[in-house]
Amino acid sequence: MAYVAETKNEPPALDEFTYRRGDLDLRFLMNRAHRHVRVLDYRIGNYHEKRDLLDKMAQKEGLRKVFTLVEKPDSQSWRTVGFSKEGVLPGFFRTADGYMMTRMYEAGEPIVGGAIKVPSERPSALPLRRVRKPEGAKIQIVTEPARLASIGGGTADLRYVPMGRGGLIPDLAAEIRLRRDVRWITAELDESFGHGRVDFVPPARTPLETPLLSWGLHTLLAWLGDRAVINVFALAAMDDAVATDLLAGMGFKVTARLADQLWISGAFHHALLWHRRLGPPPVPPPQ
Repeated sequence: MAYVAETKNEPPALDEFTYRRGDLDLRFLMNRAHRHVRVLDYRIGNYHEKRDLLDKMAQKEGLRKVFTLVEKPDSQSWRTVGFSKEGVLPGFFRTADGYMMTRMYEAGEPIVGGAIKVPSERPSALPLRRVRKPEGAKIQIVTEPARLASIGGGTADLRYVPMGRGGLIPDLAAEIRLRRDVRWITAELDESFGHGRVDFVPPARTPLETPLLSWGLHTLLAWLGDRAVINVFALAAMDDAVATDLLAGMGFKVTARLADQLWISGAFHHALLWHRRLGPPPVPPPQ
C-alpha cells in the first residue's frame, strides 16, 4: 500500500508492502525520500535467503541501507549474514531492547566490512533545561485524524521511519501556539510495547525556538507518561546543533548513531537516535 506520492509520475516517497513465500513472512517500510527500508520479520530462520532478497531489492530500488529491529538473540543471526549493529533502542520491545541491524550499499552492491563507521564523539553534556511556559503560549493535544493528516503537508521530516509502522499520519500531536506562530510536536505510539517516537514539525532551526519547544515537549511527555508510554525516541541529523541542544536539555540520551540515515539538501547525513525513559520527570517543572 502506497501512502504518499511526490507527483503522478514518481514512485511514492513512503511505501509499505509485504512478501510471503515459503517460510518467509516479511513486511517492508520503504522510504524512498531517504533511500532506506525497514524490514519487519515475522518468522525466524532462513537468514541467507532473506539477505539475498534484500540485496536484490536494494539494487533494484537504489537503496543506501536496509535495517531491521530485533531482540538480542536474533541480532546474532543477522550478523552472520553480513548485517552490522548500529545501535540499541532501550526497552523497544517493552521487556527487551531493540537491536538495529543494518546492511549498507554503494551503487547497489553491499559495502564490504559492514555499516559505515559513524564518529563516536558524544554530544557535550548539558544541564537539564529549566522549563518555563512562554508568556502567551497555548498548547492543545490533537487526536482528530483529519487535523493530524494536515500536519506538515507530508514533508520529508516525517519520513524517517526508523521504527514506525508506516504512513505519514501521527497518532497524536501537541499544537503549540504563541501569537501567530504555530508549531507541532507529533507522536507515533506503539501501545503494545509502551513506546513512542516524537518529531518536531517544522524542525527547530534557531536556538530562539528552544524555550517554546522545550515547554511543548515537556507537556507532551507528561501526557504520554499518564498513558503508560514508558520509552520515547527521537531522531535528528547528527549535525543539527539546535536539535541536539533541545533533546539533551530535556533529558534524552543518544543510543544509536545511524550512518547516512537521512538525505537532506542533496547529501546523506548521519543521524542520532535519542531516547528517554519516562518516569519521575528529571526535568524541573514549568515555573
